[in-house]
Amino acid sequence: MTDETIKAALSETTRSAEEMIQDEERTRSFLNDVEGKLDQIPKLEKVIDDVKTVITMLKDVVSKKYTDLPYATIVSLLGALMYLFKKKDLIPDSVPVAGRLDDLAVIALALKLSKGDIEKYKEWIASSKD
Repeated sequence: MTDETIKAALSETTRSAEEMIQDEERTRSFLNDVEGKLDQIPKLEKVIDDVKTVITMLKDVVSKKYTDLPYATIVSLLGALMYLFKKKDLIPDSVPVAGRLDDLAVIALALKLSKGDIEKYKEWIASSKD
């Protein structure tokens, strides 16, 4: 699985994410579903923690509590999360271990590309608690 293949998979779901983000209730429901699916991903604590942060961040964006997230980041992250539910993965989920690797690769790429925005959100959360 090459970086280009992973980027193409992310790009495909990003287009769907652009449609979804227009419907607040659909987006919120989807994010709740993703939280439930996290238990099925191999336990990589750092990635799981980052994905949980992304879900919370996107929920705050949808409810308009947090407004500093660039649109491109919103659809990229939402698209990566949508990839988890995609029926046709690069590697089918039914293949033991390897079937989840493409999910993890797409999520990892989206997290890497959005690292600065995620850190900015974490700072916003910390300052909101003060």
